[in-house]
Amino acid sequence: YSSSAENILHDPAAYREYQERNYLIRKLELDRFVETQGALLSSFKKVFLMGRSEGAAVAARYYHKHLERHLTGRIFSGWSCDFNYFFSCAEHAKVCEDKCNKHTPQLNLIGGEDQYFGPNGSIAQAVASAPTGWGGN
Repeated sequence: YSSSAENILHDPAAYREYQERNYLIRKLELDRFVETQGALLSSFKKVFLMGRSEGAAVAARYYHKHLERHLTGRIFSGWSCDFNYFFSCAEHAKVCEDKCNKHTPQLNLIGGEDQYFGPNGSIAQAVASAPTGWGGN
C-alpha cells in the first residue's frame, strides 16, 4: 500500500471502494467495542475518541449513539477534516455523519506542510485537482 496520487488516480472507482471497505472494517470494530464495553466506558470521567491519519478519518466519520453520551471530545491528528481521497464522496466526509452533539469539543492537529492532506503540494491537493480526481472544498 502506498499513498500516491498516481496510485489513487489509476482507478478512482476501485480506490473509492477500497477506502469505503477500510472504513467499514474499522467501523465494525468500533461498533463491537462500544456495544460490548459500555460498563468500561462508564467507568471513566472523561472519554476522548482519537485517531491519527487514517485513524483520524475513521474517528472523525464514526458515530454511535451509545458512544456519543460518553464522549468528552474528539481529537484528530495528521488529517485535514476535509473531503479528500480518504472518502468516496462528500457525504461520507461529514464529521460523525453530522449526527453528533455539536457542543462536544473537537481538536484537529495538522501541519500546514502536511504531505498527505496539506493545502499546497499534498497528495489530497493533487487528487482533488486531477481531471478524474475528487475532494477539495
